[in-house]
Amino acid sequence: MRFLSLLLVSTLLLGFSSCTNTTEYQADQLTVSEVSGQPGFAWFSQEVGRYTPNAADVAAIRSAYAAAPFTTYMYVNQACTCSGTLLHFPRLYSTLKAAGVPDSSMVVFNMLNAATPHPYADKYPVRVLPTFYFVRGASNDFRRVEPPTDTLTRIDSLVAFTLK
Repeated sequence: MRFLSLLLVSTLLLGFSSCTNTTEYQADQLTVSEVSGQPGFAWFSQEVGRYTPNAADVAAIRSAYAAAPFTTYMYVNQACTCSGTLLHFPRLYSTLKAAGVPDSSMVVFNMLNAATPHPYADKYPVRVLPTFYFVRGASNDFRRVEPPTDTLTRIDSLVAFTLK
């Protein structure tokens, strides 16, 4: 009887151990137009409308884009606890739109945290959220911006300086 009980318990443990879920969360890749429709990004459109980018910085970004078009990869977290995303992500979008950068040149990755796997992790590592990459032509020509979380930092100025 004791042997049967031990055998039953062993079989159950083996069965449960083989049922583990090995699926790992991957970052959601979104277009900017898809962001506005996501429930977790309900605040995005409002924040875009509240920000007025600096005209000189917009002109510098417009000039940089005209000289060598770039794709912007935006690694963000939609959660309200990520103040950098709440501030800098909509402000960056507002700035890029004002500079004439088309939505087709912007890719958003919604991540749980900086360690969330994403398709470009080997090329563009993310240490903090938000992180923005500006990639020109070949994927090895890029600039990274990791804005601070304070409310006084102007993302338009950081990007204009970075793209010079």
